[in-house]
Amino acid sequence: MAAVDLLVEDAGIEPGDLALIAVTRGPGSFTGIRSGLATAQGLAAGLGRPIVALDSLLVQAARARRGSGTVWAAQPGRRGQVYAANWDVGEGPIPTSAGEVEIVDVERAADRGPWIAAESIDLGDARRVIPVRTAAEALLGLVAEGCPGEAAEPKYIEGPPVHHPPKP
Repeated sequence: MAAVDLLVEDAGIEPGDLALIAVTRGPGSFTGIRSGLATAQGLAAGLGRPIVALDSLLVQAARARRGSGTVWAAQPGRRGQVYAANWDVGEGPIPTSAGEVEIVDVERAADRGPWIAAESIDLGDARRVIPVRTAAEALLGLVAEGCPGEAAEPKYIEGPPVHHPPKP
């Protein structure tokens, strides 16, 4: 909440001046999704403002320069994996989905691409797209373009079990 306070203060506005609350809903880290959504829902309820929730992979794709073509967007997954989806980043303001969300082993990321992801995600030797905007700028840009929101609920992607079941 301190970061939200600083953001509002730096923008020179009061919290009541906000027209809506925008947030990503996943996929991504379990804790990050839950805390982001809980904070956004609390702000929306407290201020009486609507909430717009968008897919975090769409937001990553929207960080690419318009006209970039097909890119793979990634969000952190389990250890050694990322949640990923293929997006067409055309000349329009909103990337379009070019495939289902997958769980990709980082060691196999170089087999696909180019990738756009947070710089902190280690994709090994995979080719990356250089983002032209931050995730926050991409999120706000998508909302400004009228991108339809989704339910403000966590979007989890189930992978295979971490532990194999015991053999009979």
